[in-house]
Amino acid sequence: MGSNRNNSDNGLISDFNDWLAAMEVDDIPCVGKPFTWVRPNGSCKSKLDRVCVSDGWLSKWPDSSQFNLERNYSDHCPIIMHSKCSDWGPKPFKVYDGWLMNKQFQKVVRECWLDYQPMGWGGYALKCKLQHLKQRLKIWSKDNIGDLCSKVKQLQQKLNALENSMPAQPSEQQVKELKKTQADLWEKATMHESIVRQKSRCRWIKEGDSNTAYFHRVINLRRRRNALRGMQIGDTWVENPNIIKAEILHHFQNRFNEPHLSRPNLDGVAFKSLTSTQREIMIEPF
Repeated sequence: MGSNRNNSDNGLISDFNDWLAAMEVDDIPCVGKPFTWVRPNGSCKSKLDRVCVSDGWLSKWPDSSQFNLERNYSDHCPIIMHSKCSDWGPKPFKVYDGWLMNKQFQKVVRECWLDYQPMGWGGYALKCKLQHLKQRLKIWSKDNIGDLCSKVKQLQQKLNALENSMPAQPSEQQVKELKKTQADLWEKATMHESIVRQKSRCRWIKEGDSNTAYFHRVINLRRRRNALRGMQIGDTWVENPNIIKAEILHHFQNRFNEPHLSRPNLDGVAFKSLTSTQREIMIEPF
């Protein structure tokens, strides 16, 4: 802010960005002051000081943030890197496209939908059936899908062990087991890649490209952008999730609460109505 970008060396900026890409490091979100350096006369401000982390760091501490503090006699603001996993409550339920590859998925959905028939009007019954189906799919996903990454690694080890121990003239049972392991590995790996791609929401990558490391980087980037570090309530910066959730609830309760309940009363007002003969004419067939 306040600087003349025409005087900047675009070559040096491009070289520095290329170096960041080669090192595979990214900035983490900033909280607090938007600038970390101020010219003594206040005419120019810039974000010179920043924290860059690797993908390995973000995999362990995805909620890392850079806090820019108030400066004193220095023209640079002190910065602190902070990593804190806050419990914002249960995560929303999601159905992944990879589940459709499993042969049991449609069967589980059909049986669960037909077995549970709640009583009540249509909207209420639909809500209850969807809630029941959600709980059933959670159990099914935990029992049948689980940790796909670990399952893929186990199947890879099993496949290599079978190939290394197979004799020159394998038996029919050994060939059958090898083919089954190969098919299971392909199914689990394809499902895992589909789920990771859906989490990253990348649509321009060619279908079938197995590049889970790239997708994990995109997931971490989206997670950093969407993470809520805290909230400014009045003049105080608050990071406690319980206080923030209570403040948000209070805000929307006041927003949608009707302050005055004074409404016109229609008691005693007579309206014209159809006679029984007229009502029968309304529903007669053509």
